[in-house]
Amino acid sequence: MSSYKVEVIADNTGTWCGNGMRYASRADAENAAHNLACRWLAVRAWRIQCDDNAAPNTPLVNADPPPEQE
Repeated sequence: MSSYKVEVIADNTGTWCGNGMRYASRADAENAAHNLACRWLAVRAWRIQCDDNAAPNTPLVNADPPPEQE
């Protein structure tokens, strides 16, 4: 299963860096990247990369709620 990861440039080296967070949807990864860039002023650029070798390890933000049990 593939997932999406966020990478940022946060210094003058131009090196892309990421962490272990993997998102099930591109939209969730973009939201996480935007949130990070708003909180961490050192972010100069960000991108989303598809990671075919890792399963998502974060919950879907826009996932359907579980069905109600009776």
